[in-house]
Amino acid sequence: MDQSVIAGIGMTMLLITGEVDLSIGSLVAFVGVVTMDIVNKTHSTALGVLAGLALGALTGLANGLVRT
Repeated sequence: MDQSVIAGIGMTMLLITGEVDLSIGSLVAFVGVVTMDIVNKTHSTALGVLAGLALGALTGLANGLVRT
């Protein structure tokens, strides 16, 4: 699935519940840049994907805690 589709599904759920969260675009961009930076420096796709998932989970958790 494309990255925009995954983000769009999450945004659809937020809009249905009446919440509007515009920060998802910056979080997706930040995680993508850091992930590709790790892949380029280590030449390990697996490490980059794992780091991206971990960073995405942490930034999403922090964003969720700040917003609620």
